[in-house]
Amino acid sequence: MDIEALIGRRLARRAVWLAPLTGVVSWALWTPAAGFWAAMGSLAAAGSFAVTGWALSRAARRSYVTLGAVAFGGFVVRLAIITLLVWAAVSIWDAHLYGIFLGVGAAWLVALTSEARRQVATG
Repeated sequence: MDIEALIGRRLARRAVWLAPLTGVVSWALWTPAAGFWAAMGSLAAAGSFAVTGWALSRAARRSYVTLGAVAFGGFVVRLAIITLLVWAAVSIWDAHLYGIFLGVGAAWLVALTSEARRQVATG
């Protein structure tokens, strides 16, 4: 198993674990609809982590140049896709804006922070 895919899988697992928690917090703060959209935002972040890990794993097998291109390009593309998903959810499906941002933001911050702490602790 490639380290990139392993890290992507761990990040996705943490984001999925956060989905019910962000849903409950958002529901308590705003409405049940906000709770649903917060959970959906966390799941969107989990999908992003999983796809990124897979793409980096594939690119690392090719060359360092490909890995760098996928890492930088993937970062930009990932942000654009999440922005478009949030825009579509809010404008088309009438999603709760604060709820979805709480879900995406919490999933990103908690998953990345915990993975960074793990990497520092294990060397």
